[in-house]
Amino acid sequence: MDPYLTLGVPRSATQDEVKKAFRAKAQKYHPDVVGATASAAELATAEAKFKEANAAYDVSLCVHECMCACVSVFKEANAAYDASLHSLGVPCACPAACV
Repeated sequence: MDPYLTLGVPRSATQDEVKKAFRAKAQKYHPDVVGATASAAELATAEAKFKEANAAYDVSLCVHECMCACVSVFKEANAAYDASLHSLGVPCACPAACV
């Protein structure tokens, strides 16, 4: 399952865009909303689509959190590397704020 395809958003979508798409799908397929006028088959289909949208949203959140964690780890490692270069007196190409 591709969570972005399921929610109908591009892979480049922001978390806000993903959330908005999820809420639209959840509102459209929520069993309590559909159930009032739906047949048993329609209700079962809506429940399945609701669960699929919910799972897709959960996966997209996990992917986002993992990417943020990876970026954070990379930044920490890069800062430690830069600090080790500075301690050896090696100049770096970092911003002017670097001491």
